Amino acid sequence: MVHRTGVVIVILIGLLGLFSFVSPALAAPIKIAVATFEVEGDTLPPHISHIVAEWLSTALVNDKRLEVIEHLLIKELLQEQKFNQSGLVEQDQAMQTGRMLGADKIVTGTVIQFLDTVEVNARVIHIEQGVVLAAEKIIAKDLSKLEEEVEQLSQKLIKHLVK
Repeated sequence: MVHRTGVVIVILIGLLGLFSFVSPALAAPIKIAVATFEVEGDTLPPHISHIVAEWLSTALVNDKRLEVIEHLLIKELLQEQKFNQSGLVEQDQAMQTGRMLGADKIVTGTVIQFLDTVEVNARVIHIEQGVVLAAEKIIAKDLSKLEEEVEQLSQKLIKHLVK
């Protein structure tokens, strides 16, 4: 009887060890928000800041390890905050919005036109700590290729988000 009990305990310990390992695919998704990007440059298409944020959000949604908060909801909250709390820096507003939405991290950045190129810089910010966890950029020499470049940017960011 004692021998049998010892075997059962060993099996239970082994099973607990197996179940304590959580596959990354089964882990709780990282809740992330994507803010509208700031724009620097006069000849970029209208609403490029929203377009880039939408492309990035869509690309991030496709990774099931992430839970991406609806971009339009973020946009509305940011607009409301701008009216209610003038004087705050854009990044601070984005972080505050991320907190309101329960996000762990927020992606913010800029779309910059320089001569004939468009550069998109993205930063992943930890909501609670307020620190930049990662920064990546892409450069597109042709606006027709910008969406593909933003897709590549999302893959770079995902590597930082789901280590």
